[in-house]
Amino acid sequence: MSQYQENQSISQETAAIAVVRVDNHFRVAATRPLAQDTLLLHLEGTRVPQATRYSVQVGLSEHVDAAKDKTHEAALDLYPWRCLNHSCRPNAYFRGHDLLALRKIEAWEQITFDYNTTEFELATPFACSCGAAQCCGLVRGFRHLTVTEQVRRASILADYLCVFLNEAG
Repeated sequence: MSQYQENQSISQETAAIAVVRVDNHFRVAATRPLAQDTLLLHLEGTRVPQATRYSVQVGLSEHVDAAKDKTHEAALDLYPWRCLNHSCRPNAYFRGHDLLALRKIEAWEQITFDYNTTEFELATPFACSCGAAQCCGLVRGFRHLTVTEQVRRASILADYLCVFLNEAG
């Protein structure tokens, strides 16, 4: 049984992640040391056809967003993925609706993923401030990356974006 399979049944009592507030900003952090391939969360929410500022793309024309009828506090509990930050050197990646640890993650380390690996085009592009050596600068989505940048992300790229990677190469 793989680490991924063993951790699919993470209960609330042993949650691997928590939404924390640091310097007035929410983020997701590991609550304990986590091994590579550990299931961090399962993406749940309302399926929508268009990207929004906080949605996560899960298919060519499918995004997951938070239900609009929830309070801010309820949304933090129900949709911790809304507090996931971008990094050009992430420690997690999506496989379908599951967020997995890309490498070993230390307790209370922030969980990040590369938005360019799930989003074809961001609804709200932004300047990246991750500080990684190969930072993309402006995060706009997969379609705006150079072929070299797209290929570099191939191992953690969402399946539906691999079609475009194959067309470019």
